Formats: sequence, structure tokens, C-alpha cells
Amino acid sequence: MKKIFTICAALFLGTTAFSQTVGLIGPSVPGNTWAADTTMNSTDNENFTLTLDLLADQIKFRQDDAWTVAWGDGGFPSGTGDVAGGSPNINVPVAGNYTVTFVLSTAAYNFQLNTASISENSANLNLSVYPNPSNESVNFRFDASNEATITLFDLAGKQVSSKTETAQTINVNTENLNAGIYMYQVKVGNNVTTGKISKK
Repeated sequence: MKKIFTICAALFLGTTAFSQTVGLIGPSVPGNTWAADTTMNSTDNENFTLTLDLLADQIKFRQDDAWTVAWGDGGFPSGTGDVAGGSPNINVPVAGNYTVTFVLSTAAYNFQLNTASISENSANLNLSVYPNPSNESVNFRFDASNEATITLFDLAGKQVSSKTETAQTINVNTENLNAGIYMYQVKVGNNVTTGKISKK
């Protein structure tokens, strides 16, 4: 009888635990205005994961679709969520498709960038990027001489370089970067585009 009770109790407690959810909330999730969670997936109620498109904006983790327990942090692409009231939002620096993971017991999280996205306005830039692959530098050329900000990120989403200049061609130094693939984000006025460069 005791064994049956123990099994029933374990099943009951397991069901209760799995009723707990962790979700993502914030304007980084397309269509989200801090109003509703996008629920993450879990098979053990400890490790949560979700692959989705995110915008370059702010986001937080939240438990059970409520603000009673919410995790924020200044770190990106990884960090440890803080449940203290007023903890900072997590800033997603570049739009794209991400695999997001969250560990409930430690609040450790990670945003893995899978692919960067290209905005609707990117065609307005008529952007050329060369040489690609690059060695010591890469040029970004536009049709018009407007102020542009060019930011480079590694594949984990960490910013490795940023340059703002007014010119038709902007040269970005890549000499000190490790060999590999990097994402670029170009902002010219209201136009934003992203893509990939390769460093030899």
C-alpha cells in the first residue's frame, strides 16, 4: 500500500511540476507588446528551449504568464536571469532566427543566432559588400551619401565592431577578427539590412 501511495504521489507531483511554464515576452517577439508570453518547450520542467524569429529589441523570460516571477539581465547572448524587481530587459542586438534556451534551476539562458533576417527596406539601400570573404577590411557601398552605422556580430550574437560614418563607401577593419563567419547590420536612416561576411 505504501508503495502504491509513493507512486501516486510521484505522479501527482510530476504533473504539478509540469504545469509550470516559462515563456518569452517583450517587443523582440514579433507582435508582442509586453502583453502575452510565447511559451517555451520542455520535456523535464528544467530545461526550456524554443526556436523563433526575433526582432532587434527587448525581451524577458517569465514564469506562468505572470509578472510574479520574471527574469531579466544585461547580458547577451548568454547570462543568468535576475528575478529582482526592475531587473534590466535583455537587448537582442540583431534580428534573426534564434534558438533560445533557459535552465529553470539556475536561470542560465542563451540566444543562439541561426540566421539573420533582411528587412523589407533593405532594397532601398542598394548595398554592395566587398571583398567577401575579407582579409584585412570589408567595404560597404551605398547609392547615397547618408550617415550609416555598420555593426558586426559573431554567430553567438555578440557585437564585435561598430562604425558610424557619412560616405558612399565605408571601410570596416576586420584585421583583428578571428577567421570565421560574422553577421553585419547596416542602418541608413529608416532602412536596415543584415547579412553575412566571411573573414579569412
